[in-house]
Amino acid sequence: VMLRYIAPKEGTQVGFDELAIPADAPHPDAALAFIDFVLRPEAMAAITNKVRYANAVPASDPMIDKDILDDPGIYPPPAVREKFFETGSLPPAAQRAESRMWARFRAGH
Repeated sequence: VMLRYIAPKEGTQVGFDELAIPADAPHPDAALAFIDFVLRPEAMAAITNKVRYANAVPASDPMIDKDILDDPGIYPPPAVREKFFETGSLPPAAQRAESRMWARFRAGH
């Protein structure tokens, strides 16, 4: 079963991925080397070709399968992307609620 995402015509929040190294990581140099590897265009293209998920490394585009690059559900056309938006910081009450939910999740509740 393949799921498809279709952005609402009104627009949608833009998503993003993040690679981060925790301040107390036991092997920060290894983590940095991994991030450097993953962000290489050939590595990122291989990941995209496997998981069919867009990436933010434009130099990988020539190595991505054409059917993936041409799929508007994976790489929306410019007219659709123009309606994407970012959200700002959450209000304090929402930040507290998010922190409580995250703490419950981490505690296994």
